Amino acid sequence: MHSFTYRLCKRLIKNNRTENMHDKLEVFFKKQRITKEEYTELLAMLPPAPQEVA
Repeated sequence: MHSFTYRLCKRLIKNNRTENMHDKLEVFFKKQRITKEEYTELLAMLPPAPQEVA
């Protein structure tokens, strides 16, 4: 069974509400709110980050 945090993040990603999601996932993983497998799966669902113009 997946955690509430995982299910919430997955729903937000599916609804394209991904602002700062990479940073949020990193914090959730470090605080053990999501597992390594959940973290990896959610990261794979994120759209590629826009490239900064130099």
